[in-house]
Amino acid sequence: MSGTSGIYAVTLWTAGRLPSLVSFNGRSVAVSLLGRLVLERWGQLASAFRELTIDEFAILPDRFRAVVHCRSSADLELGLAWFRAAVAQEARLARLSLSGVVWESGGDVIAVESADELMSWRRRIRAGRALGLSGSLPAGQPSVPKAAAGVAGA
Repeated sequence: MSGTSGIYAVTLWTAGRLPSLVSFNGRSVAVSLLGRLVLERWGQLASAFRELTIDEFAILPDRFRAVVHCRSSADLELGLAWFRAAVAQEARLARLSLSGVVWESGGDVIAVESADELMSWRRRIRAGRALGLSGSLPAGQPSVPKAAAGVAGA
């Protein structure tokens, strides 16, 4: 990632890509304790890193996916490192991960270059509602954060 501001699509995979965040019971979705922990820590990210604006997100069985607006990709890297570490540490303390590993190393962080690409990522995340938990900007925030002004037509 470069040091520029922008919008990024983030995908973090669970260790071994195991379905450990949510599961299905008939037509309902059951959120695991680890999935709840992911949801709680993600909810704290924008407070801990004010340079980041959370757009859409989804917690799927084997991955976490989000669109994040940021002032710099360095801010995003720091925020994601905090998020991954906080979830992993609490999972170890709660003995939710016997190996102590929650996430695969790396993950996908892709710069969103256009309004069409942004809408495509949002559609993918919204489609995840059928597979897990998802959400969007908190009430009271504009539907397109200020950081999106740099993306034509967003």
